[in-house]
Amino acid sequence: MTDDTALLVSLNNNPSWLPQEYIQKKIRQILCAALVITVLHLVLLKVFSVLLANRSASSAKTTEKTERESVASEKEKSIILWKASYQATHLLVNLFIGCFGIYHVYNLPSVADVTEKVVGLEEYAIFGCLQAGYQLWALPVGFFFVGETTIMMFHHIAVIVVSSRAIFCTNGFRYYIPFFLGLIEISSVPLSIMNAFKNDKSLIQKYPGAYSNIRIAFGLSFLAARVIMWLPRIMDFNRIIAIMILTSEEISSQAALGATFAAATVLTLMQQYWAFLVIRGLLSGPKKAPVKNE
Repeated sequence: MTDDTALLVSLNNNPSWLPQEYIQKKIRQILCAALVITVLHLVLLKVFSVLLANRSASSAKTTEKTERESVASEKEKSIILWKASYQATHLLVNLFIGCFGIYHVYNLPSVADVTEKVVGLEEYAIFGCLQAGYQLWALPVGFFFVGETTIMMFHHIAVIVVSSRAIFCTNGFRYYIPFFLGLIEISSVPLSIMNAFKNDKSLIQKYPGAYSNIRIAFGLSFLAARVIMWLPRIMDFNRIIAIMILTSEEISSQAALGATFAAATVLTLMQQYWAFLVIRGLLSGPKKAPVKNE
């Protein structure tokens, strides 16, 4: 048995949960994060609603529509509003979390023993609170109003599972949390901008150069953060969890660790699948938006 394995065996004897008062405080922080993001989204929804109303009013002066076309147009406007405000909220939240993560990742000790990677560093549980609140907002909005894909629904749930261990458990594996739940979100900032272009194809026609540059920025940041930087960290993260599962004598502890291992593995597979799509997209170049006949 190696020294690291012996240490991990001993860590299995730690209490499963952090103190109750601490957990209650973190639950309040999660709810606060979800509330702040929800309010931000509602404000952006109102802003985009006003902007779209002004745009529609100017175009209505030159266009007459039937009643059926008006109803269809209103439904289309509603979808556009929700998607635009949803992407704008993602952009702002990911920018904050990503920059917050970058600061803490580069202030972590470059070398840490296995104990430091598993216990302590409770101050980094804030990343879990931010992400849990973020996903609790994204799940219902994405499902009911935006039409998020099934894979994204599973992504939100997997992030909540990993976040929950960092927030509530003594063995919270918080050493890597500023990276997994923080820094990597910086790659989602150009993604939000790129999705805004996709949601309004006229923007691609007007600003093809900007769209091409943002695609490249997204692709490079995604591959750097979610492949090159992600893989060595997740391998170490899952290695430690696997040893603790195999050496634990409690079924409940094995199940909880197994859930974290499974969620981290699912997230990794998703990142690599998306990386494949990103590389394919970069190699094929941007698709030209169809030109509408006026």
